[in-house]
Amino acid sequence: MKAIYVFMMLIAFAMPVLALDASTETTKQQTQQKEQSLSNKKSTEESESEGLKKSETQSIEQRQESSESSRQSFNFSLNDTIKTELNIMSVFLMMLDFDLKTPADFGLTAKKGFMVDAIKAEYLNQSAASNAPVTGDVKAIRDYMIELTETAFLVKNSAPLFWSYVNELGGSNVKAVNVNNHKPYKINGLFSDEIYLLATQAINDGLNTSLSYADNILLSQMKADIQKECTFYRQSISTIKCGNVVLDLSANQLLYKNQLIFGGDTFFGSTLKIEVAQSDSYSNAIERMKSSSELKSFAESVDRYSEQLIKEGRYKEAAMLQKRAFDLAKSSKANISLAKILPQLN
Repeated sequence: MKAIYVFMMLIAFAMPVLALDASTETTKQQTQQKEQSLSNKKSTEESESEGLKKSETQSIEQRQESSESSRQSFNFSLNDTIKTELNIMSVFLMMLDFDLKTPADFGLTAKKGFMVDAIKAEYLNQSAASNAPVTGDVKAIRDYMIELTETAFLVKNSAPLFWSYVNELGGSNVKAVNVNNHKPYKINGLFSDEIYLLATQAINDGLNTSLSYADNILLSQMKADIQKECTFYRQSISTIKCGNVVLDLSANQLLYKNQLIFGGDTFFGSTLKIEVAQSDSYSNAIERMKSSSELKSFAESVDRYSEQLIKEGRYKEAAMLQKRAFDLAKSSKANISLAKILPQLN
């Protein structure tokens, strides 16, 4: 009986210990399960994050590739197959809206519509044969001679400016070929549209550039001579001499003491002929860029800014903007903007 009592007591003391061990084991298992769950969740999140990063990277790469593909698919070639020869002196006159005149503009003609006044024709022929004083609108003749003279000096002032602008924009692509044989300068880096812009800028700047001391004296002398008596010269109705200034209306020439001042497309004995492509231009290329989704926004910005420059009379800067915008779009692989070009404009 005593033995049974002792055994029961041992069991009573052992039960809490066994219960504690069971509880501890259960808690340990729960902890391990929670840690495993957290580990699995972290692994899943890391996997998803890695997948998202990879997806974003691929998306960026695809956009870059798409952008690059769009730019590469645009045809940046310029058509320079059709060449033209320009006389810059004639271009200057066109920019100045200068009209060359004929003897009829001064009443030195016997024609009246389809009829000829025989009496006036005889009178004009006799006056020219004897180099008599000019009849007709002498004041208009003098005004025209002065206008020609001033234009000649303006062009003389503007031509060096034009050439400096061509060199500034065209750089090493500007080449002079056989100048001594009076063949034209060949300009390979520019087109006729840009040439007209530079010529207009040169004329505008020439108007604001003072003549040299020697040219000012020569201009004053010619203006004074033009006010002297005007006679027919060389027995021709179309050739008039006032002092030492000779106007040949048939050849569009103005001479002073036998020196050619104005020769239609020649000024002070000099011409400036250039050979340039007219089949394309940088402004045309900018317009074509608008068809490219990648270049459209840039091209539109260039177009708007270029138009604004022209409105402000900044023709050279407009030409520079168009050429440099084209060069940037052609060479750049990154995003392009006007900000990369504007600091270069003078």
